[in-house]
Amino acid sequence: MQNVVLKGKKVTIRTIEESDIKTLWNIIFKEESPE
Repeated sequence: MQNVVLKGKKVTIRTIEESDIKTLWNIIFKEESPE
């Protein structure tokens, strides 16, 4: 279930889920495999 916190025309902010962690790690730290 995606809990939408804020929704605009181009962006939706929602609660992160466990499946989002790898993608977020790559965006923030630019590394493939988190420790």
